[in-house]
Amino acid sequence: MFSVVVVFFKTLHVSLAKNNVYKVLIGMVFIMLTGTVCFYYFERPNIEELSFWDSLWWSFVTVTTVGYGDYFPVSFPARIMAVILMITGIGAFGFVTAAVASAFVELNIKRRMGLLKLDLCNHVVIVGWNKKALNIVEELARETPERKIVVIDEIEQLETEYKQVYFVKGKGTEDCVLEKASVKDASLAIVLADDKAADEEGADAKAVMVCLAVNHINPKLRLVAEVGNEEHLPHFKRANVDEVFVSSVLSSKLLVRGAIYPSVSHVVNELITNSRGSEFYEMDLSDECAGMTFKQLVDDFMQKNKGIPIGVANEKGTKVNPDGSHILVKGDTLIYIGRNSYN
Repeated sequence: MFSVVVVFFKTLHVSLAKNNVYKVLIGMVFIMLTGTVCFYYFERPNIEELSFWDSLWWSFVTVTTVGYGDYFPVSFPARIMAVILMITGIGAFGFVTAAVASAFVELNIKRRMGLLKLDLCNHVVIVGWNKKALNIVEELARETPERKIVVIDEIEQLETEYKQVYFVKGKGTEDCVLEKASVKDASLAIVLADDKAADEEGADAKAVMVCLAVNHINPKLRLVAEVGNEEHLPHFKRANVDEVFVSSVLSSKLLVRGAIYPSVSHVVNELITNSRGSEFYEMDLSDECAGMTFKQLVDDFMQKNKGIPIGVANEKGTKVNPDGSHILVKGDTLIYIGRNSYN
């Protein structure tokens, strides 16, 4: 937010200087001081105990066209000066207002075109904009509406209905672009395969380069990437990507399961979107759960009507539908199906 304010004042300064507003303001101050002296000289005989500061006050309220009426000119020269002050004030303040409005418009244009440096924290960065990115933004906006989302791409401008979505124009492989998107303070980055690339190899190569650049800026954030060709998975692992999704493999497997078991596809479609019904969630188990069996945890979880546990995960890996006798250890993460997140 602070950086946006700084950019606005810089833009305002440029707009004021370009439109010669500073010169106009200096001229207005000169005319106002002239009016002060004129009013003091000509109206002093007509107004008892008129001071120079009273004359300055009259000059100010006249030039701003407020005109409180506590002092008003009677002599002809002072009235002529009052007319000059009013005309000057109308023109000068209109000039200033136009310059300020121009700065606001320019700032808004820069924001929409992705030219501003953002000052965000704990946000999500999405590199690449396509239909998949639009779906990701919609899911994130519904799941965590208070979380800011930054999209990085080379498109001219980003049109979106979500107010928490920001745009930075440029290549995701360039440090200056990643710095504009505040990647160093982000908590999650999603790198999408470039659907405009000539082939999968080119798209994956570009995605790996983006992952390397993001990891260099912020090695602590969670990095998720889309892969076009499963053979390129080792390259993404070398780039310290935390989670890799092969979109073609996932879609084909879901297609087969849905073809063989028609009801499964309906269940999966509900579980992978937060627009309706239940979803997949995970939560960190408390230390008190260590030593419990998975069955005991399932019974306790379902008795409290929180959902249905389906697996546990830790640094050693993930176990889906483990035996009821499976012993939970400290640091386990529970994977469950539910209507709400309890993390």
